[in-house]
Amino acid sequence: MKIIICEDDPKQLERMQTIINNYIMIEEKEMSIELATRDPYELLDHVKSSNDIGCYFLDIQ
Repeated sequence: MKIIICEDDPKQLERMQTIINNYIMIEEKEMSIELATRDPYELLDHVKSSNDIGCYFLDIQ
């Protein structure tokens, strides 16, 4: 499964990536972070160009 993260705070983005990567490694899951971005427009472009199913972590304020 592909994981996509959109978080505007760089420290939070890095923390989320670390937590998710540690989980993937410890649990030996068939997953990977495909996109981690601070830019919501980059996320939208990715969604438009990809037909893959994934897990999305979105920072909504």
